[in-house]
Amino acid sequence: MASHPPIPRTTLVFPSSMGASLAHARSVAARGERVVAASSVAADETAKHYAPWASFAPLPSIYDAGFAEALEALIRDQHITEIYTPHAVVHTVIARVLAERGLAVHLPDQSPLAALDARYRMLLTEAEAALTFARAIAPQVTQDMVAMASLLQQSQAIYGQTSESKLAAMAACFATAPRGDVVEIGTAWGRSAFALCMLAQHYDTGAVLAIDPWNEGVASQKDSPDALEQVNQQIDWEMMHRIFLIHLLPMRGRFNYRRMLSVPASADYAPGLVVETQHFGSTDYAGRVALIHIDGNHDYASVAADVAAWLPKLLPGGWLVLDDYVWEHGDGPRRVGDALLAEHAGRVAHSFTCGKALFVQFAQ
Repeated sequence: MASHPPIPRTTLVFPSSMGASLAHARSVAARGERVVAASSVAADETAKHYAPWASFAPLPSIYDAGFAEALEALIRDQHITEIYTPHAVVHTVIARVLAERGLAVHLPDQSPLAALDARYRMLLTEAEAALTFARAIAPQVTQDMVAMASLLQQSQAIYGQTSESKLAAMAACFATAPRGDVVEIGTAWGRSAFALCMLAQHYDTGAVLAIDPWNEGVASQKDSPDALEQVNQQIDWEMMHRIFLIHLLPMRGRFNYRRMLSVPASADYAPGLVVETQHFGSTDYAGRVALIHIDGNHDYASVAADVAAWLPKLLPGGWLVLDDYVWEHGDGPRRVGDALLAEHAGRVAHSFTCGKALFVQFAQ
């Protein structure tokens, strides 16, 4: 007896014109599954975004008397196994049609609005925990749960490795930092830079300056395993820089960047510094650092050079955050951090490790 190949999973995305529909369809296609995109618009301009990797099918309006019959026919003809819709009303109508007609097609039980509420309830729970953690470090933290949730939501929408605990610890740093510039060495796609901007704005700390060459040669980390270097070679550094610009553009006004190495950038960093770029315009800097986040090249020599160049710029009471102090790919940041703590033991007011980073506040 001949066996028939299994019917592939096929997802119907409707209405296809919504942004969430296209994003979901792309993720389904990336898994190697079939996608059928359906629309009730006669000339749907989003159809071009689905070609050629998805089938495109018409469906009448959910208010049309023939909608249920048309949906059932489409499910049968295209062997639909799943239905995705980000539209709450459409979800309600489809759920009723599936139940009334006994169609064995998977549709998420939660409506899109219920799923949205659930996601943000979870976010608020995470924000409450982060806020409790931040206040355990610094009772002076003035953010409320909504502000912390916004920090988590907005920054973590950007690709990167800055964790929730590190964001909470950064909030504690800003709550106890003096007024001055906020400097980041090594920005990549911009997750931590965005968080620094939000925190600097909330605590009225000062302008934020990101320094990164966005260059493969500079990013090459000779002290680390070959696997890390292979990933660096796969990165499109110009695209990374564009993604950074896209993410940080809402912060225009109190943010700017310098596309260069950290040590040369420190040479003319002084009171009166003005940085001007195409997308962020002109930004004035105090020339003294309230908080610096060092996350550039992690080779020992590079980390040591960054710390040596920028530590003298740090204000009394300022914070140094040395990223990847705990790092599985090498020990450059740890060696520099340990030497820093030993050399400046008399000046260190507070120090702790969180989210793989070393946090050090220097005495007033």
